[in-house]
Parts: sequence; C-alpha cells; structure tokens
Amino acid sequence: MRTKKNIIILFLIAVLLSCSSPKEVKVDTSGISTTATAMKKIEMIKEAYIKKNMDQIKDLINVDTYRLLKLQLKNFDEATLTFNPIWVEISKETIQLTCAWEGNWKLDKKVTKERGVAIFVLQADNMKLSQILRSSPFIFPQ
Repeated sequence: MRTKKNIIILFLIAVLLSCSSPKEVKVDTSGISTTATAMKKIEMIKEAYIKKNMDQIKDLINVDTYRLLKLQLKNFDEATLTFNPIWVEISKETIQLTCAWEGNWKLDKKVTKERGVAIFVLQADNMKLSQILRSSPFIFPQ
C-alpha cells in the first residue's frame, strides 16, 4: 500500500515538473495571417454579391472567374449568406479555403434556401479569387 502511494506521489511530481518548464511554443503566424486575409477577401466578395456590386466583385476576382460568375448569376431581391471555414490549404501558388455555407435568396415572395460546401481558390500573389470548386453559393436561386 505504501509503495503504491509513493508511486503516485512520484508520478504527480513528474507531471508538475514537466508542466512548469519554461519552453517557448512558437506559433506560425504567417499561416494564420494568410488564412485571415483569405477569409476577409471571401467575406468582401460575399458582401459585394449581396449588394449586387459587380464593380467590387470584378476587383476581387480574376477575369475568367468574373466572366463565369457573371454568366451564372441569378436575379434576387434579397440574399443572406453565412460562411463557416472548415479547412485551409496554403501553397506557394494558391490558398484553398474550404467553407460550409448556408444561404437564403428572396425573389418576389418566394424564398429559396440552400446550403453546401465550396472550395474558394485564391491566388497567393494577389489574393484574388481564381476558382470556386464544388458548390458555389453565388449561382442561386435556381
């Protein structure tokens, strides 16, 4: 019984000593900063889309993506969109931001509700949206 008590005391001392060491934990802030900037750009595109401000959208995405988006754009009176980031992949060329989204679009008196997952691909050098993979929230209501 006494041996068991000594083992528990030694274990607790070892745990306390390991927790109190003055080790520095370094956090990679460049990845955090890049992710925050990418999310901010996507939110800016979302707000411009809701306001139907095509000039602002044109400034935030590349030319080919803008042309495609303009072709797919549907008419609506009001829209709300919510993005929840799920995953981010950062490479030298691109930032891929995977987001779950939910949206409501109102046209006349009809409300359309949709949800999905989109992968927003931004160019790393200028942070412009270059592609939307999977389910684009900007093509509704259908």
